[in-house]
Amino acid sequence: MEFRNMVKLINFDSSEETLRCSFVPHLSAAFGRKGISVLTDKHDQSYKSIASVLIFSENYVSSKESLDEFIKTIQRRHEKGHIVTAIFYGVSRSNVQELLGNFSKAFLEHRASDQVSQWRNALAEITSLPGYETSNNQSDYESVEKIARDLYEKIFPNERIGIYSRMLPDIENLIHKQQWGVRSIGIWGMPGIGKTKLAKAVFDQMSGDYEVTCFLQNFHETFHKKGLNGLVQEQFKNFPNQTLQQRVLVVLDDVKNHLDAESFLGGLVLFSPGSLIIITSSDKQVLSQCGVNQIYKVEGLNKHEAQQLFSSCAFGKDVKGNNLLTELSMKVIEYANGNPLALQLYGEKMSSQKQPNQKETLFLKLKQAPPQRIVEVVKSSYFPLSDNEKNILVYIAFFFTGEHVDYVSTLLQDLGFFPDIGINRLVESSL
Repeated sequence: MEFRNMVKLINFDSSEETLRCSFVPHLSAAFGRKGISVLTDKHDQSYKSIASVLIFSENYVSSKESLDEFIKTIQRRHEKGHIVTAIFYGVSRSNVQELLGNFSKAFLEHRASDQVSQWRNALAEITSLPGYETSNNQSDYESVEKIARDLYEKIFPNERIGIYSRMLPDIENLIHKQQWGVRSIGIWGMPGIGKTKLAKAVFDQMSGDYEVTCFLQNFHETFHKKGLNGLVQEQFKNFPNQTLQQRVLVVLDDVKNHLDAESFLGGLVLFSPGSLIIITSSDKQVLSQCGVNQIYKVEGLNKHEAQQLFSSCAFGKDVKGNNLLTELSMKVIEYANGNPLALQLYGEKMSSQKQPNQKETLFLKLKQAPPQRIVEVVKSSYFPLSDNEKNILVYIAFFFTGEHVDYVSTLLQDLGFFPDIGINRLVESSL
């Protein structure tokens, strides 16, 4: 059995102090922040891992056992699709590939073995794969964050498409530009657009910088289920009177009522300067009422990202060479308008059909009767609306999609509605 979140970390030079005491622990911590468990050389459970990370340094001297590890790693790559990447720490890839300097010693010591050619072939394949060469111009922190981020995207290719490459840097810039003190940011967007995944990526990336961390997913539901006191005690039970002198990172995901968030945060008497509060909501008004310093709107996936997600879910591969499937993909991508949840659910449903015409027929049916999960997330934003806003939404959806807003406002006003207020609220509610 393979564990989807477990990585085998192989360090071929445990005597190198900086590597052993700084780089490897930082790399392990970076994986941990992304929910990836690390197996080291001491664990004889590499068969459970989904990926292997091999670290080469200048003083690399390999035993016969580690040379055999090359062969096992490549065999698993061929047989099970095992993910393999190499890190060249303070040494060039070419030196390892060409067995220059210390890298030739291991092979010379075991030159009598009949496995030398297998070792060479396995090493050649490993070092030809995409990998990383650390540089004096880049700190260990920057290196390990990039490695952990890239490997996460290889292990979970559909989880956070567009987040690490595009959205996360935007969020970090907004946070770092705020004045020192208690910083806050709101993440806003329509249901299914990826607010929770983005907030979790920010949390994973930054949690190591804070003494106290708290990620409350489905805050609205959890708050009303456990109550204010129960939730505060559960999250901060080790801090008497909830007086937090440490730097705190708090994420409240899916806030529907600003009073709930204010009650929870107000119960924490003091946040130390440098603390960060992140709130996600489909309602921009809620974020404004919470008093966040800045609001980040989550946009849909671009065409390339949408193609990547939908193709993986619907076909299990890229379909650029297939005109029929590419044409169908474009229809779904245009219809979903970059919404990751819609792309994923439509892709998964359509993967059950073999032929392109069957997939297209199913797509037409899904347009009439969307997957239940899409219906549920839209309902969660629809029900809190006033009757005026609900009626305006229904009229727009059925009769006025794509029309100019001024023209629609005039017609809705003639029907007795209040479009100036109602349409703005629909926009704020991501509808």
